Amino acid sequence: MSPHYGSRRRLMMKMVSTDLTGLLLLTLVACAGVAWMAFQKRKVQALAGVLRAALDSAGAGILVVDGRGRIVASNRRFAGIWNIPESIVSSRNDAQALAWARGQLKSPESFLKKVEELYGNPEEHSDDTLDFKDGRVIRRHSEPLRVSGLSGNVRCARK
Repeated sequence: MSPHYGSRRRLMMKMVSTDLTGLLLLTLVACAGVAWMAFQKRKVQALAGVLRAALDSAGAGILVVDGRGRIVASNRRFAGIWNIPESIVSSRNDAQALAWARGQLKSPESFLKKVEELYGNPEEHSDDTLDFKDGRVIRRHSEPLRVSGLSGNVRCARK
């Protein structure tokens, strides 16, 4: 046996020990990261539940639409005011909701014109009154949607 065999063996054992320590540390960091992500996901889900409850308890019908015509959020009162079927609500397609809504209005052309203006100028504020064929009168208010990375508008309808 070579006199250097013992020192090489100690060096190899030290390298294996260092590699195992690094692997263990990496595993612990990965587990902590997974636990942190699960914790954050639960927090986001809880917040989403609170926001959904607040949205549904609002006195007005609320619709949030992005700049691409996709419904980001709405509440039950909004669907109720407009008598929108669940299939349209769940599609999240504003064009379908608009097509459904226009059939209920005395002046659908002016309604659609205002919606197009809002899509064309997402920073515009708007207030108007909508007359339904069944005699109902709804006040509509629109505000720009100001969320990082998302443009569109928030529409509120109130009897």
